[in-house]
Amino acid sequence: MTVVQSPEEVMRDAETYFMQYQIRALLTSLLVELAREKPKDPVASIQSYLASGRYCLEGKKKSPDPPPEESPQAEVQEERDTDESLLQVDLLRLLAQERLPPGKSGKPVPDGPGEDFSQRQVWAGGFNRALLESWVPQPSPCCAAASVAGAFNGLWGLGRGNEGSATVREIADIMAQYCDGLRQQRQGRMERLLGVSDGSLDEFFEVLDSHLQAGGFEWTARTGPTAVTKAAAMKAVREVLAARGAAAQPSPPPLPPPKPSSRQNSKQSSASRPSSAINRTTARSPSPSPQPRPSRPASTERNENEHSPPDVFAALREVLCSNDPGADKENCEDGEEGEGDGGDAENCNVPLGGAVFSSVDWTKEMRELLTKRKGVFRLQAQKPNTGEIGTGGVKQAAENVARARGGDALHVRCLMGRKGSMKSLAISLSKSDDEKAIELQWSGLKSAFSQPRTALLFHLTNHYALIFAWREWIDEGCRLRRQILTSRRGQRPSAWLDFEEVRSILLSWGGYHMLQLERLEAQS
Repeated sequence: MTVVQSPEEVMRDAETYFMQYQIRALLTSLLVELAREKPKDPVASIQSYLASGRYCLEGKKKSPDPPPEESPQAEVQEERDTDESLLQVDLLRLLAQERLPPGKSGKPVPDGPGEDFSQRQVWAGGFNRALLESWVPQPSPCCAAASVAGAFNGLWGLGRGNEGSATVREIADIMAQYCDGLRQQRQGRMERLLGVSDGSLDEFFEVLDSHLQAGGFEWTARTGPTAVTKAAAMKAVREVLAARGAAAQPSPPPLPPPKPSSRQNSKQSSASRPSSAINRTTARSPSPSPQPRPSRPASTERNENEHSPPDVFAALREVLCSNDPGADKENCEDGEEGEGDGGDAENCNVPLGGAVFSSVDWTKEMRELLTKRKGVFRLQAQKPNTGEIGTGGVKQAAENVARARGGDALHVRCLMGRKGSMKSLAISLSKSDDEKAIELQWSGLKSAFSQPRTALLFHLTNHYALIFAWREWIDEGCRLRRQILTSRRGQRPSAWLDFEEVRSILLSWGGYHMLQLERLEAQS
């Protein structure tokens, strides 16, 4: 008995078959090539393409070029893209299909492609084709650099195979320069607070680096026993200061034997007098008030202080090696900190360099300086790590790469974030927002996404990723569903996030933002 399938069942089976063998990706790639060349005989051209073997089942052109050098084999625990294939699917189907298609591996999606939202009464969406074709694979935990590179390439129309496309290495080096500038500012501030000469902390950090290296620690290590966490770094700082203090402690000289003198004999004889006689003598001839010694000019004192600044090790030991058990309370968890983030400042007086500084949290000052140094080391590593880069660093790096290359400028603004988290915030979010306010926020996101020469970048939970598409539809309960296409790990578009979750992420911390990168036309 022959089983008659409905048209819906036939289409569903065909869809599964096409997805399993990547037929759709192959045909899409052929059609794109056909549209670019526009041959007079398209059918013959398709046959020629297939016969030449220029295309494989994954729908990509075969290329003899080796894989890029900036994508080395990463450790298992590292965050990276394991699938470097483009998302070569029908983009309208991408918006309408409930679940994303499989990657390069060709493994079928669990539970199939899901519902077709285009069959609903209300459904809409938009995608950024340039970003879908230009996103940069992430070879290591360098999501900030990879997302900026992908946004730049998309805005300038530089495909992944283009020789002029931005790379993770290029953006990481720019971020390292920015982070090193912040380190120099932090170090200069701390040297001024300590009253030591400029550059004095360089000697201290050389000793600290040697101490950490001798202990088996590495600034570039991400996790494990060799990683320089905040707690490990501060412990090493105090160990170096304590060791240097013990080595510099001079042994007291032996006391000379007492020598009697005529003055001592007179004092002894005076001490043997009756107290009444002393009082009488004092009453008859009161001693004159001591005259004040002439003070040295202020300029002389200043010059002497400049020629003999305090020893940097002694200065640091005085403010950091406290016996107070609460002086070393700090967050031992590594992670990104917002600019100026930290605990309450402790009040401490520093009698160094002829000045007294109050309300200085010295542990925080040193910890933030160490964080900037660690960031520079990790950004310059062979497999860069952007864990210490925040929203300001991403903004500066994106604008700097365009400035370094010349031509059109790139402007970055903070599109969306928690209210009060950043100045000039275009769309402010609050936990008390009602449905009308949320709808305006969603409309603002869609409007920014649709602007020409624009790319959106999302700083979500412990990750940076591009926003590739958006969609909305009315579900069975007559409720409006809103989603954006981004990535939770790596840079490959791989996750549809509900706008409710997007709001929840942005409201959870003031350091999370959505950025709008706009390519500006060069002024003639």
